[in-house]
Amino acid sequence: KKIDPEKMLNEFNVLIGKNLFLIKIKDIEDIINKNKLVNEYKITKQYPNKINIKLIDCKLQSIFYYL
Repeated sequence: KKIDPEKMLNEFNVLIGKNLFLIKIKDIEDIINKNKLVNEYKITKQYPNKINIKLIDCKLQSIFYYL
């Protein structure tokens, strides 16, 4: 599996229209951490109206099946 960018964008829609100064990095981190496939991320606020988020997905080494 890979990160579904459309699903991630839908989760970030709750932040659209909010004041950039009032959006907390923790709120963004909570949305990102819901997805277990995200290994690393970098969040930067680009004033006056943008937030840049760079996601790095993890590479699966193996899959375990429990019967």
